[in-house]
Amino acid sequence: MRATLSWVLERGKAELGMRLGAALWRFWYIRGYLSEGIRCMERVLASGDPEASPVRVKALEGMGWLTQGQGDTVLAEATYEEMLELSQELDDKGNIATALNSLGTLALTHGDNEQARELLEENLAVLRKLEEQANSDTTLKRFHALNLLGILVINEEGDCVRGTALLDASLALARKAEDTHRVLQTLCNLGYVALLQGDYERVRALSEEARTLARDLGGEGTEMIPETLINSGLAALQQGHHKQADASFKEALAVSQEAGIKSSSINAMEGMASLAAALGEATRAARLWGAAEMARQVTAIALPPPERTLHEPYLASARFRLGETRWEEALAEGRAMALEEVAEYALSEEADQPVATIGQDPSAEDEPMGYLTAREQEVAALVARGLTNRRVSTKLSISERTAGNHVAKILKKLGLHSRAQIAAWAAEGPLPTSRPD
Repeated sequence: MRATLSWVLERGKAELGMRLGAALWRFWYIRGYLSEGIRCMERVLASGDPEASPVRVKALEGMGWLTQGQGDTVLAEATYEEMLELSQELDDKGNIATALNSLGTLALTHGDNEQARELLEENLAVLRKLEEQANSDTTLKRFHALNLLGILVINEEGDCVRGTALLDASLALARKAEDTHRVLQTLCNLGYVALLQGDYERVRALSEEARTLARDLGGEGTEMIPETLINSGLAALQQGHHKQADASFKEALAVSQEAGIKSSSINAMEGMASLAAALGEATRAARLWGAAEMARQVTAIALPPPERTLHEPYLASARFRLGETRWEEALAEGRAMALEEVAEYALSEEADQPVATIGQDPSAEDEPMGYLTAREQEVAALVARGLTNRRVSTKLSISERTAGNHVAKILKKLGLHSRAQIAAWAAEGPLPTSRPD
């Protein structure tokens, strides 16, 4: 199929390429081949006629799912907006409803509950019109609406009872349609609600059922596996079962990284941060939390308030153990890590350094803000070129941890928050050194 799609696009058969892309995107999505799918759909959409057509609408839906699955919510939103516009031109109410629900889900992901509710209400109005038409099956579209409303009620109102009822209704629709993939999705959501309610036995039962279903599906359930593992890990953490939590979070992170599912990678890192805090590894907790914060900032994936509530006691403990100054420094160290470095650090068995031994240059506290030492200038220049902490350490013959500490100090001195901002700063001209003549 790859060869066929390439052959079609290379010969300018845009319409056929669009049809192939519209038919294949679900395969890429459910098998976890998100990057490959996005590359192919970019070629398909670029080669096709931008005018409204049913096949372009379906291709846009696929591109939206793939980019949303990978955590590129900005591109996903633009894609769904184009899908909505073309569907409205075609008066295609079925795909209007799909686009509205997808945009509502993204609004919820961004933490914009008001916008999510507006889009949901518009979606339900379109569904009512569809249901008035003869032979119009809205089962799966109604499923999506109920799922969105269930999560919205939980995140916005904190009403887990009503949220569970709505998700149970969506599960019934998925079973009626014999759509195993959507059954799996809803089991995962119900596990999340059970976690918020403190019903850890139900979390375990739902997670086991979901993973069994995912195994039966083979690769088709890949993108749901990390979230079931995270639910199990958080439940184990709440019960004090630290080894079980550690195993769940690490497996979730490994699967997420392999499949390129950024939202699940972030959730797993946050779970590992709270676990580190529970184990007394306060610096590790702060670094992982800082890395997750930066990843959420980059992807625009908001942390739902009920989920933050689960983590807050652990973070407060780590912050108290470190003290405010060291906590902020460790957060900055985490924010400065590249995504692949964070995953490697999170999956490592590296023990926390004692707080008193971190920060090898005592004179650094006296350095004036905005000025960098000669070594920090070298590190900043390499970071600006896109080198990871590991590559910086190799280049300068220093340890990877020392490289990370230098990056954290650079961020603090310059009042910056990311490696990209270091690159922008360096591009403006020579960096000022400390102790100028």
